[in-house]
Amino acid sequence: MQYRAEQSEVDVLDIKEMEKDLEGTRAALRRRGDIPGLDVVLDLSEKRKGIITRVQSKQEERNAINQKMKGASKEDIDAKREEMRTLSSSIKEDEAILRDLEEDLNERLLSIPNLPAA
Repeated sequence: MQYRAEQSEVDVLDIKEMEKDLEGTRAALRRRGDIPGLDVVLDLSEKRKGIITRVQSKQEERNAINQKMKGASKEDIDAKREEMRTLSSSIKEDEAILRDLEEDLNERLLSIPNLPAA
């Protein structure tokens, strides 16, 4: 089972593979000793998924507003543009949070040792 993913020039544990077989990952890492950062990594991964879902939902909402603007009156278009600006700003904020979280997650993944051979 491959638990590493290539990322730029750094070899990082693949969180998706770890989550697929969480108990197997924990058991393998226990053979290496206590790995205190594992639970933090898994929590960050869950937060990351939540933010991604939230961003995607907002993007879908923005796209729906954009579709409604086609054929709308000038007043409706102006109101919808303001709504889209607000939504776009919120998306950018969430994307910035996501970037920071992903950097933190990747840093923490680097502190987790390779899984021992079976």
